[in-house]
Amino acid sequence: MGTDVVQPRLKEWATKMKERYGWSVRTIAENAGLSHSTVNLFFRPHTRVGWDSCVAVARVFATPERNVLEMAELLSPEPPDTQDTRLLNNIYQNLNEDDRRDLIAYAEYLRDGRKNLTRYRGRAT
Repeated sequence: MGTDVVQPRLKEWATKMKERYGWSVRTIAENAGLSHSTVNLFFRPHTRVGWDSCVAVARVFATPERNVLEMAELLSPEPPDTQDTRLLNNIYQNLNEDDRRDLIAYAEYLRDGRKNLTRYRGRAT
């Protein structure tokens, strides 16, 4: 077997998400409804992860399925701006109304050159 990592972007993402959530492989597996040996494939450099496993783990980490499938090289990648837009939309859809308003306020704050954030708080969307 060569030294190249199979699905390198997927492996990097899975490692980052595992660390961010502080979950073990077993916890990810339980939450995804997969065996721990299947989830281990996400962290082994020379093994390929399949479609269904990617979809299950994407849901667990609240990441758009298409983004994960692109990282896994199971779908042709779309431009990064499309992936980012899809991710932001997914985040927005999974927030409650108050958090959605805060996200919009923060985005406006960033867009407008980091001016006074209080200017944007409390505005209707």
